[in-house]
Amino acid sequence: VDVGVPSAPGSGYGTGLPNEDLLANPANVGLYFTLTLDDGAAVPVTICLDLTTLGYSPLNLAYYVNGGWIYDGPLSWSGDCVTFTLDPTVTRGGREDVGVPIVFSNVDGPLPVHLSSFTAIQTAQDFAQLNWITQSENALVGYNVYRNTNNELQTAMQINNSIIAGTNTMEEQHYTFTDSYVEYEQTYYYWLESVETDLTTELHGPVYLTIENPDIVELPNATMLSSAYPNPFNPTTTIEFDIKEGETGTFTIFNVKGQIVVNESYEAGDYTYIWNANNNASGVYFFKLQTESFSRTNKMLMVK
Repeated sequence: VDVGVPSAPGSGYGTGLPNEDLLANPANVGLYFTLTLDDGAAVPVTICLDLTTLGYSPLNLAYYVNGGWIYDGPLSWSGDCVTFTLDPTVTRGGREDVGVPIVFSNVDGPLPVHLSSFTAIQTAQDFAQLNWITQSENALVGYNVYRNTNNELQTAMQINNSIIAGTNTMEEQHYTFTDSYVEYEQTYYYWLESVETDLTTELHGPVYLTIENPDIVELPNATMLSSAYPNPFNPTTTIEFDIKEGETGTFTIFNVKGQIVVNESYEAGDYTYIWNANNNASGVYFFKLQTESFSRTNKMLMVK
């Protein structure tokens, strides 16, 4: 067991933890360690700490599984020891002698929402569409959306009639909210509020969007898909594509097994797509643009 402690409980990470940005509440990491176990049946693990010296009894733990953090708790301590179970098949995908990073949380649970993306776009109907992606949710009621014509949260107004329900899952989730009460040539600022079951809240944003007059929006006269650059890449690459006026398109990224990792729909326009493949394995990937009159697939290579 390799054990590390930040300079003070809750001050942050030590070294060697993968994808630290996916851990929902990095400020609450009070202790981290790595277990290296042989592949086999589920393994009960008992950890004993000097809680008097540590200064608190960790309430929750998280362990790293296939590109994300899974949370467990509340913990039941017996004296200075706690026991939990790791399934080698799940945590290591059947591989042997692979270390499992584990962290202890020194407060009651992680932040309920880990938001990885919050954006605003103008739709083909000239509405404002808000899109957000979460990597994990816990003890969440849902979301509210606030809007203003300036960057002042104090005077912003809530524009959703009822709360947008959360999913409370540790898997990636995509959300969309459309604001149809907008005017041309006006800039709008949006905030996203997450509401926990104890009614505490957290604000994300703002993001802003100017609704352009369609009379001055120039749409492409041809559909095209450019090569990814850089290629090979690690871990991000940029892909540009155009969808001509009057068509809609589907942009897809998939691996050599045909498994889809990105699948998004677009209206006519010019687009620059930045793909962060940090959570994907090294290897060959394909990206495809499909419209009513166009279909093309290109290849790219991610090397870690």
